[in-house]
Amino acid sequence: MAGLILESYGLSCLKITVKQDVGEVVLLTDPLLADAGVKMPRGVTADVVVATTVDAKQRPDTLVGGDPFIVDHPGEFEAKGIFVYGIAVPGKKGARPQTIYRLEIGDMSIAHLGSLQEAPGEQILERLSDCDILLLPVGGQGVVLSARDAMDLMTALEPRIVIPTWFALPGLSIDLDPVEKFIKESGLVPENLERLKVAKKDLPQEETKLFVLRG
Repeated sequence: MAGLILESYGLSCLKITVKQDVGEVVLLTDPLLADAGVKMPRGVTADVVVATTVDAKQRPDTLVGGDPFIVDHPGEFEAKGIFVYGIAVPGKKGARPQTIYRLEIGDMSIAHLGSLQEAPGEQILERLSDCDILLLPVGGQGVVLSARDAMDLMTALEPRIVIPTWFALPGLSIDLDPVEKFIKESGLVPENLERLKVAKKDLPQEETKLFVLRG
């Protein structure tokens, strides 16, 4: 497999383009709802969509073009050569439960944690272990993991690459901490990119690299 291109549209909405010898496949995580305050570019299409929570009024298939294969609940799925493992996690009291995902794409694995509010238990951590890329919510404010809790979870999972999600952006309708709070907590030196291109051979071997995607 030639590699992946990751782009962020805000919160935990990322476009992941899978470059293959026979063409490319587009996977989209957590399409942005109309009331998010930030929007996906017009005309976004995908082959596969994974959603960690489901809004009764705006289902994922109404937000993305291209007639994608939708995964929005726990289970094991395969679409377009991508293996999707949905893992149920309870929400905090009064919050909706959600599904987090392990994505196996060619020779790389991605842990997509959506809007996770607290660290999962050991059984779930084991299912996320050895992931290459971690999509990690960091913005706190009682909405998602705090910077400290996100750092602790990153340390437990030891990914090759971590990409923060769910942090403050201009226009966002949700109050979140800036990503700099997590950067300081993590002690890592970030690289700020519009998009990340990565192949298995590019993955760091002895450290975790931090990439902040600002589309």
